[in-house]
Amino acid sequence: MIILYILMFIFILALVVMIHEGGHLLLAKKANILCHEYAFGMGPKLFSFKKGETSYSIRAIPIGGFVSMAGEEIEFSPVKVGDKVKLFFEDGMVSKIILDLNNEKYKDLEEIEVTEMDLWGADMSDLYINEFKVKRDASYVFKKNEELQLAPAERNFVTKTFFQRFWAILAGPLANLLLAFVVFMILSFAIGIANTSSSKIGSVEKDSPAYGILEKGDTIVKIGDYDINSWNDLSEAIYNSPNRILTIIVNRGGEEKEVQIETKYAFNGIGLLSLTGSGEEVIAEVEIDAALGGSKKTKAYDAGLRNNDQIIALTYYTNDNHNTYPINSWNDLYNISMNEIKDGGYISLTYIRDGEEKETEKYNAYSKEEIESQNSLLSIKQVGVSCSSTIKFGPCLLQGLSLWKDAALLILSTFKLLFTSSRVGVKDLGGFVSILDMTATATKGGILSILNWIGILSVNLGIVNLLPIPALDGGRVLFLFIEKISRKRISPKVENIINNVVFILLILFMVFIFYNDII
Repeated sequence: MIILYILMFIFILALVVMIHEGGHLLLAKKANILCHEYAFGMGPKLFSFKKGETSYSIRAIPIGGFVSMAGEEIEFSPVKVGDKVKLFFEDGMVSKIILDLNNEKYKDLEEIEVTEMDLWGADMSDLYINEFKVKRDASYVFKKNEELQLAPAERNFVTKTFFQRFWAILAGPLANLLLAFVVFMILSFAIGIANTSSSKIGSVEKDSPAYGILEKGDTIVKIGDYDINSWNDLSEAIYNSPNRILTIIVNRGGEEKEVQIETKYAFNGIGLLSLTGSGEEVIAEVEIDAALGGSKKTKAYDAGLRNNDQIIALTYYTNDNHNTYPINSWNDLYNISMNEIKDGGYISLTYIRDGEEKETEKYNAYSKEEIESQNSLLSIKQVGVSCSSTIKFGPCLLQGLSLWKDAALLILSTFKLLFTSSRVGVKDLGGFVSILDMTATATKGGILSILNWIGILSVNLGIVNLLPIPALDGGRVLFLFIEKISRKRISPKVENIINNVVFILLILFMVFIFYNDII
């Protein structure tokens, strides 16, 4: 299965990256900018082919990609006056400028010394080397027969209008946002609109408390003392029930049936789950099976709690004071989490292990605001069922837009937390290992889960690249606006140095996050 997860990771990453770079390529070609290469990955080439004037390649490290546009970086000519070259002619004009003088393929050509040349051709003036005219689509030939088409003025990024350059740069992030929009629309029409006016079950989540007990098509009639007529009634009954084990009456095929289901609790703020099969006792699960094998360790685990420990109290620290709350049931912990410690801060848990009472280290609990900013809930009670749904064009369209908006707001709220919350920092960010693990989790969830993950990743890539940071597309747009306002282009050398310095810092930042992932 791990091989499948890795292949899915590469596929999804390739999709969002290639769509991003495809946006750049499409708008650059529309502006008649010469694009040398469209690549997925970094490092040495594994495979490439050429179509038209652009080489399409896959590189060894499946991270990122690029479109190489003529003139994006500091432009240099491989040929200068005084150099010796060989010239290959077609139709009486130079079509190849051979820089590798020892190339066996062109060994019979005469070497010449360059005494004068113009390979820029401003205002469509002729290109030439010495007395020989050069084709506007001629190529340089380097070692190993590698060729690079020369870029005269009219094919160069730097000579294009402000808006041509602006859209060529912005097209990458916009392509990602468009991909996410399409994906979320497909997802919305696939899942339909929740029929909350009914208590009929539309699906039962695999491996959930209800799995194997409730069935698709069952209509929930009663939960404990609560009469159920709608999905909202069902949600309220689950969340207001004082007991973990729910007595549920369902209508199945015209007959009523009574079942019992053990509610699952998840406490995202303090990092623990209810152990399945433990009944009303507060037996915690803090080391959770990961999709890639091994386990995920929660904040409570790091503080000293272990699977099968029984929690009997929670202490909440505020300034110099602290309050200790006894815990006799999962519902006690749920109410404390939702009401007493919803603003986050330091807590510790008192527990019993092997008959001995112990206490965890103090650790930081996330607040309700911080958890909800990540499109999650501070504490959750769940049985693992979803309501039935219907397909309606207008509502599905609006739902798709809402999914797209929520994914965009998710990354923006994360940036906000990094700068405003004392409990959230760079150490909490995930890199490629986290993306791989979440891809594995999405793969386990099926095609709809995979689609949702593609949409989230694509939105993330689009918005991050819009940030006005040098080396990112947003930084390049910023330089364009500085040029527009000042009416003077920033020195290509200065811009290149700034981009390279920031790029190195970003790589170091990624290495740090990668290290955090592994730890």
